[in-house]
Amino acid sequence: MPKISHLAGVTPQAMHNHPSQLITINEHSFEMLYTTYATKLFRLCCAYLRDEEEAKEIVQGIFQSLWERRAELEIRSAPENYLIRAAKLQVNKHFRDKAIHDKHLALIGMQAAVQENTTEEMVSFQQLSGRVSGLLAQLPAATQRIFQLSREQGMANREIAEEMQVSVKTVEYHISKSIALLRSGLE
Repeated sequence: MPKISHLAGVTPQAMHNHPSQLITINEHSFEMLYTTYATKLFRLCCAYLRDEEEAKEIVQGIFQSLWERRAELEIRSAPENYLIRAAKLQVNKHFRDKAIHDKHLALIGMQAAVQENTTEEMVSFQQLSGRVSGLLAQLPAATQRIFQLSREQGMANREIAEEMQVSVKTVEYHISKSIALLRSGLE
């Protein structure tokens, strides 16, 4: 098993000289890692993100994770390499998360637009239905009934004629009268 160093009294240069050592984290070594590498990691993250606040959050997150996992964490490479790799992984995660977030925002925007269109279409349909009902109410009862059987129930002219005991020509006349009224009333 490689030699274990707790970094107590170890300089950053010494950490580079012994990259094969297994490094464990204690309070002193954590402080040394933070003071030695936080600025470098911040600059690295800024270079990728071009956002200082995001870079600060990532660096703080790296060191917070380092501290929280110190009991089970084993760093088997130079601490600088480990921290730079952690920073690059977090930057990549940031871009992935942002892409997913942006995609979700776009979907929500599209759904809102579709919902808005659907609402407008429903209001227009209801207004049109109201106008049609108002126009049909002006027709005599027999004409209304024939139009309803033809257009709303989908019955054929012959079926309507049999049910109402009128001729097919009478059914055609009432349907034509209904359609003419609707055309003139909806223009």
